[in-house]
Amino acid sequence: MMALEKSELLLRAIAMNGELPCEAAEYILRSRSYTAALITKLKKEDLISLRNKDGLKGYVLRSKGKKKLLTLAGTEGKDILSGEMENNRPRTDLQKRLRLHRMAYSFTYFYRMNVPVFPSDKPPFPPKRSDSKQSDYNDEKKLPERNGMAYFSASEVKAGSVQVKGSRACGMLFVHQTAYVVYHTMDQRMKWAKKMESSMRTYAETCLLANGYLGDVDAVMIGKDMRMMLTLLESDGGIKNDIYRPDDVYEHVYYFSMQDDGRAQMMVSLDGEIRERFRRFLMQPRHAGDTQRYPCADGFDEQGRPVYICCDLELRHLIWVKQEMEYKGAGKYICLDYQAGQLKIYFGEEAEALPLLPGKVLELVSGWR
Repeated sequence: MMALEKSELLLRAIAMNGELPCEAAEYILRSRSYTAALITKLKKEDLISLRNKDGLKGYVLRSKGKKKLLTLAGTEGKDILSGEMENNRPRTDLQKRLRLHRMAYSFTYFYRMNVPVFPSDKPPFPPKRSDSKQSDYNDEKKLPERNGMAYFSASEVKAGSVQVKGSRACGMLFVHQTAYVVYHTMDQRMKWAKKMESSMRTYAETCLLANGYLGDVDAVMIGKDMRMMLTLLESDGGIKNDIYRPDDVYEHVYYFSMQDDGRAQMMVSLDGEIRERFRRFLMQPRHAGDTQRYPCADGFDEQGRPVYICCDLELRHLIWVKQEMEYKGAGKYICLDYQAGQLKIYFGEEAEALPLLPGKVLELVSGWR
């Protein structure tokens, strides 16, 4: 990922998302005091302004800011500020601004996870599989070799597609030979139209199939913190059944917390090859157990107690594990250390946590590709 001056980085981030929440600016620059100083400077130069309405605060580009970005970023700046990627049209409606904020938080999360997010760091959407045999395949469409990942915002993914404009999707994350539709629920349950999101999944799968990808598309759900995961797991869909709760639109939905370093979780849940190898590693040596009584168990301990791998935080799997523990007795669950507290609340005191250190996990799996 190319190194950018902090001021240019912030201007690009605002332009890519239309409106950048104040908290997201700190998240990108990694320093509250430095962010405050830089924001003050950019405001004095009349490059950005603060939009404060309906309890939402975010930074937007002013005309001078757009001209400055065009000067700094050249062709890429022009692409960001024009055509289907143009997010800078004035938006005053609360729900539309909330959608921009969700997109911005998703963008900043993957930037912090060292995933390419800017157009100059990744191929055009949709990228080809790296092992594609199609005759029109070329290196310009290849995912970055550094980590085989790239994130595309909703303005890039939905460009020209009227049928999925109403989707709550914030973008798509590509990880080697697979892809995930990304959602951000912030600190509250978001609106959810099952029919629309099913169309979004179909649209994503159609795009991927045309570019050498096979199989179904899964989803990533990002929330403010680990407590938000419990809110989603216990959601009933609301009175009108128009609020998100885990359903069958996607076979797998993986939850990530904005407040925690998700790099290790990302590797062991979203990278299929590493995920399977890591699961085999955790279950060695294998012990006999009653697989018919515990169909959700990933393995068993020396006493035959079920062991569940939960560090990927796949929402429907967590629900099934909880149901199995309630009806057939508590077991053990493997998770990352920052996940243990909320999972203990969800599974109950009788279930035994086996927490792993994310840094050690990341060190272990980083050399597996």
